[in-house]
Amino acid sequence: MRRHKAAWEEEVQIAAARAVVGLSKVSGANWDYINLQRIFRLADTLQINLQNLPKFDELQHLQMISQEGDISDSAIIRAKGRPSLYLCGLAEGRYLYQYTSGILTRILEKLGVQDISDATSPNDIRALTEEGIVVFVQAPFWFKNMSKARAGPDRERFGHTRVGGVTIRFVFDAWESTSMTACNSRLSGRRVESVVGIVSSRDLKARPPSLQISCLGIGSFFEQIHWRSLYQGQSPADLTKMTKSIYKLAARTQRSAVSTKR
Repeated sequence: MRRHKAAWEEEVQIAAARAVVGLSKVSGANWDYINLQRIFRLADTLQINLQNLPKFDELQHLQMISQEGDISDSAIIRAKGRPSLYLCGLAEGRYLYQYTSGILTRILEKLGVQDISDATSPNDIRALTEEGIVVFVQAPFWFKNMSKARAGPDRERFGHTRVGGVTIRFVFDAWESTSMTACNSRLSGRRVESVVGIVSSRDLKARPPSLQISCLGIGSFFEQIHWRSLYQGQSPADLTKMTKSIYKLAARTQRSAVSTKR
């Protein structure tokens, strides 16, 4: 029975991964952020052949990536030395986007995804998640800067939403945004986004219950199949209260990060 249940759960996660990949390929869909360090580590672990990915040859010819497929130091130095606000701001950025989004797609196909967007309670989140699995959330997110830097790497940004009464949050580097519009508009304030990430911790007994994820990618203009019902029936006052809560939570997270660095 347990083997059948495990096999069924794996099939569901693989089907969900295919669905997420499909949503990301609709006209106008875009990955606004890709966690480069994490996807390259996962690609090594999963033994993904990077040479078979889109634009590998072009990027290697331009010395943007190494023979092994990693982003080259020269490309990073060039990006840091320019007024671009994001890594893909280089002229060859369109190749880099196709290449890195291809890696992310392969990872999702291999690992599978648990869609938790329709969860209605902490018990749902408890049943659907565990540390180490990849989850997908399509919802209105709030984004807030945690860094005073305006360009270059280490531009920490905080993301947050609430699903089924559970606060879902993560931190990411806005320098790895895939376009200027993504960096300065779509990943700022309150935006409907589609997020995939690995569950790093969960505290469902806290008040409010929380789920921390290591974000792999943030997508916009994916086919919207969930989010319309998430805040149905809530008054403007309720939404204002939730907006204030994100800023308080971001401030506490920032203070905690500073304390940790000390």
